[in-house]
Amino acid sequence: MENKKKHILDYEESLARQLSRWVIEKPTPPVWMVFVPVFFVFYIFKVKQYGNGVKDFVASYLISRHRALDTALKAEQNAVLPEIDKL
Repeated sequence: MENKKKHILDYEESLARQLSRWVIEKPTPPVWMVFVPVFFVFYIFKVKQYGNGVKDFVASYLISRHRALDTALKAEQNAVLPEIDKL
């Protein structure tokens, strides 16, 4: 069961990353930045913010999935109905 849980979470994480590409706009460097490389530092900062935003989005997206899978796994191991109210 743990192996199945890991596969499901891996799939959900890849789905969350794909969804984040639609939700969070990735910065693109303007053409003039090639001529003034000092401003490239600002672009790098924006790219770093984008990466952190994607990580935060994925983590937030997976919270409910982790809770649901943990509840389902506990219910399966104990052979009882899952406690939906706690979710």
